[in-house]
Amino acid sequence: MPRTIFDRHSPYDKLLALLRGTAITKDKTFTDLGGMAKCSKQTVMRRMQDPGSWTLDELRAMGRGLNIPIEDLRQSIQY
Repeated sequence: MPRTIFDRHSPYDKLLALLRGTAITKDKTFTDLGGMAKCSKQTVMRRMQDPGSWTLDELRAMGRGLNIPIEDLRQSIQY
C-alpha cells in the first residue's frame, strides 16, 4: 500500500499566501506585480512557482507596492 504524506508544507507557504492573497484582494495581476518588482510577468510567474528565487529587492518592492507592512512580510519568511 502506498504511503500518503500529510502536512507536507513548504517554508514558502506563508509568503506565497501573503503575496497572492494581497494581490488578489487589491485586483493586481502578474503584470502589475512585475511592474512593482521591475521584472516581467513571466519572471513573476516563475518566481511564484519557485519562491526561493525571489530577491530581497523584489520582495521589498512588491511589499511596498501592495502596502504590506514590513513586519508582516518578514514574519512570512521562514527558513
